[in-house]
Amino acid sequence: MACADYKSQGINFLNILIGKYGKSYILCLSIITIAALLFTSFTGLSLYQVMYEYFLLEEQGIQTNAEVINKEEISFKGGYAYLYYKFTDDQNNSVVSRQEVDKFMYNETQIGDTIKIRYLRSAPAVNGIVHNKSPITKRAIHMIIPAFVFILALLVLMNLLIKTQKTIFLIKYGARTKGKVTKKKYKGGAKIYYEFRDNKGVLHSSKSWILNSGLADSFTIDMPVEILYDKNNPKNSEIYELIKGFCKKG
Repeated sequence: MACADYKSQGINFLNILIGKYGKSYILCLSIITIAALLFTSFTGLSLYQVMYEYFLLEEQGIQTNAEVINKEEISFKGGYAYLYYKFTDDQNNSVVSRQEVDKFMYNETQIGDTIKIRYLRSAPAVNGIVHNKSPITKRAIHMIIPAFVFILALLVLMNLLIKTQKTIFLIKYGARTKGKVTKKKYKGGAKIYYEFRDNKGVLHSSKSWILNSGLADSFTIDMPVEILYDKNNPKNSEIYELIKGFCKKG
């Protein structure tokens, strides 16, 4: 058994997770994941609203002509272009509105031009330029980056959780053997590469990531180390010296 009297240890998943990867790293990763999720949800809701309004107008909207009364362009990277227009609904009420458009429509349309729009009879304030999908496209683009960040951060976080669970398994049930350090790499911490032979004499190579680069300095090439590994899956292994602090009795 890897660590004596493990049942009395009260092994704490969170303590091992923080101990291996650091409180700041886990906290930062969690904040990024939550922030990206919130931003994705916000942009997703906005995308849903403009899509719902677009298809509602396509199906139920009354088509009429509108006069372009103004243009506005907010110039910055990925900026917005708007057309302001006015129309008269079927109750003879004058309605002034605006809608985001793409740069091509913005440049091709001049003040005083007539454009086709649709509006809801029950709520003329809900209106839009016919076949103008620019609000949908813009929000979909804005959603891509936070969604990508969320998925990436979530995958990294899940990977750490899985690795921590594997570490707990090794602490409880891993076999111990001799191995040696073969290489070190410093990047965002340090990676210690090592090799060992399992109980069948098969040679395996693996690596351990250390957040504390200073701790990695104590490991030298060809340095003998003790290894904990899973007999049924030797790819799951750890350098014992890096996790022995979790093997103390409670």
